[in-house]
Amino acid sequence: MPMMSDKIEKLNLFDVTNIIVGTVLGTGIFITLSLTGSLVGPSSLVVWLIAGIIALIIALSFNYCVMVLPKSGGPYAFAQDTFSSLGAFMVGWSFLLFGWLSLVAITLAFLQYFEALVPDIGFLAGVGVMVSLVVFAVVTNLMGVKVTGRVINVLSLAKIVPFALLVVGGAIYLLGEPERMMSNFTPFLTGSAINFGEAVVVAFWAYTGFELATLPAGEVEEPTRTIPRAIIIGMLVVASFYFFINLVVFGALGGAGVSDAGNPLAEASKVIFAWSPELAWLMALLVGIGALLAIACSEETELLGASRLARVLA
Repeated sequence: MPMMSDKIEKLNLFDVTNIIVGTVLGTGIFITLSLTGSLVGPSSLVVWLIAGIIALIIALSFNYCVMVLPKSGGPYAFAQDTFSSLGAFMVGWSFLLFGWLSLVAITLAFLQYFEALVPDIGFLAGVGVMVSLVVFAVVTNLMGVKVTGRVINVLSLAKIVPFALLVVGGAIYLLGEPERMMSNFTPFLTGSAINFGEAVVVAFWAYTGFELATLPAGEVEEPTRTIPRAIIIGMLVVASFYFFINLVVFGALGGAGVSDAGNPLAEASKVIFAWSPELAWLMALLVGIGALLAIACSEETELLGASRLARVLA
């Protein structure tokens, strides 16, 4: 019975893949799409591909580390085995500090997107929204890794729905408006080579988070097989969504429209579904809800990783 119970509590391939998709896909695209668009215009499409390739190469390095050392702690465990306790200490605390700062930024971003859906909620209500998100993440994490994995699965799958609808609707719209698409992608590059490099760095930030899948390695079924497969599948899913989201958003809004938009995905959905005002409003609402789900999912995964790293450090 103890062996059976232990097996039930471990994360499987589906769980770990959703941790990666849940962490990486969402928050970054909402924050950085306007930034890359303002730097290089429609060539942001290439920027996100290059950043994805760089992230995948680094992810493959993490894959190798997991296969050699399938222990909880991820980068901390790798540094301890490779270098020394001091090196591991520096790496572990750097990751933990980054995780704490990320949790703060994610919580503030959640309030920002909540206020976009519910304006003028007031200071106290805003604090209540942030506290509710933190309490939800803490309580679900305290209930165990499997419960947390299920919550991440639900949030991750739910937030993909608005992205998928936007991509499909945008593809149909652009196929019917090829002249508009060509016009919005001209000129293709609006910045300098330095701006292009800056945009790659900005876009790469949106791909970070895959390393969190290595932190709970001790709580994963067959970690030497499961985590590498999950990282590759998860990163390919994320890169595909990022590419097609860029394609339809720039095709609908153009470079200037993307750089000026506070929420490019919501603005693009209004243009793509403009033939039906009701549907355009509904899609903008779904994109807003998708943003909240994406941010909540990031909160769950960041707290999952930070708690495991803190335990290993202790």
